[in-house]
Amino acid sequence: MEEAKPPEDGNFGRSGPLPPLPPIPPRVVTPIQTQYHPHPLQQNFVVMPTNGSATAGLVFGIISIIISVISPFFLFSCCFVSVPMAIIGVIFSHIGYDRSKQIGIGNGNAVGGLILNWLQVGFASILLFLFILGVSLPFADA
Repeated sequence: MEEAKPPEDGNFGRSGPLPPLPPIPPRVVTPIQTQYHPHPLQQNFVVMPTNGSATAGLVFGIISIIISVISPFFLFSCCFVSVPMAIIGVIFSHIGYDRSKQIGIGNGNAVGGLILNWLQVGFASILLFLFILGVSLPFADA
């Protein structure tokens, strides 16, 4: 098979000058007519369902864990903030988990919030038990 090569003069088709262009018609300016639509176009908005309770529970869990981690630097005074925050997070996470069963959204956030908040509440209750046990034992001999 032989390859097609362009001609040496660069003219691919006919030889000679190109035909003249057709004349351009004069431009007529007409006023723009507005059209009235009896039924305007409708926009449909789709609102995706969200699970704000599950998200709030997860946020409370993350913040309460962070506050508990930095509490040794503040003489454990942050536990007075992080434990109630974890209890509120447990409530929000349980509400979000129940709602995630209904609407199918936010299950991961709810479970993550439950884990973080229950870890925080469990750790605080163990520390509270040890504190009460340590305070009550020295007075048992008296």
